[in-house]
Amino acid sequence: MSGNKKFYWLKLKDDFFKQKEMKKLRKIAGGDTYTIIYLKMMLLSVKSEGKIYFEGLEDSFAEELALELDEDAENVSVVLKFLEKYKMIAQGGTDEYLLPEAVMAIGSETKGAERVRRFRENKKALQCNTGVTDVKRLCNTDIDIEKEIEIDKEKDKDTARACEATLTDDQCKSAALNTVNPMTSKAKKQVAKKIQYAEFVAMTNDEYQSLIANERLGSENAVKRCIEILDNYKGSSGKKYASDYRAILNWVITRYEEECSKQVAKETKASGTGSLVQMIKDGVVNGADKENAEKSGSTEGNIAGIMSQIPRV
Repeated sequence: MSGNKKFYWLKLKDDFFKQKEMKKLRKIAGGDTYTIIYLKMMLLSVKSEGKIYFEGLEDSFAEELALELDEDAENVSVVLKFLEKYKMIAQGGTDEYLLPEAVMAIGSETKGAERVRRFRENKKALQCNTGVTDVKRLCNTDIDIEKEIEIDKEKDKDTARACEATLTDDQCKSAALNTVNPMTSKAKKQVAKKIQYAEFVAMTNDEYQSLIANERLGSENAVKRCIEILDNYKGSSGKKYASDYRAILNWVITRYEEECSKQVAKETKASGTGSLVQMIKDGVVNGADKENAEKSGSTEGNIAGIMSQIPRV
């Protein structure tokens, strides 16, 4: 429900820029840019209680953070080194970083709490600045706002009372689930159909089939290798994803393609033209690629000519 929406903000102390660490950061060449990056990092962490996570989308935390903040990776790397030196960032694990200053500056409240707070502030102001009649009239209006917050809770109670009077236990449970939980019964069934393809990787059959049909993978063996990569990563790091399917699309496929490219380069370098000849004999390379490869004669040409024909493993 919209009333449950939560808002976050960052409350900086009035002496934030007077701190010695901030003064030192700003005095470095490009200090104003570094300061902005630090503030953007703090804002990025507000919804996770001062934490920033490295998801492995890039080769390093600095590169991934630069992508997230729309900043230069080199500048982000300088800021991270500065924060580490002055203990303004702490690594909680292989993929988790904590900003202590942000933890103390984060504030939040729900939309309902905001309305209650505004009602109380208005009521207090009216009592100080208006006559008794106006206070009564305006405060009654604001009280109506506060009552709206309680309406949703009463709806759930009414559903429970109606169940007790007219429905069976099973019907009551069904009605309660459909009323209180925004997720429909159909959606719940879809979630329940997730299949465990590895110890730490699960997805629906439709998602699995979609990966097989993905033009960057194209085979079930390639999908299984992607699942293995994600399973090893989650098992070693403790990382959790709301959707393993989305994680594979976001970064695992790229990691898999890099792995294939490195393997092809390694094998081609080790065996030279011989490996290409063998692949032609095995029918891996088509006629056009064979002709191009024979004309180029170089290792780089061989790789470029056969990459599109390498079977997914």
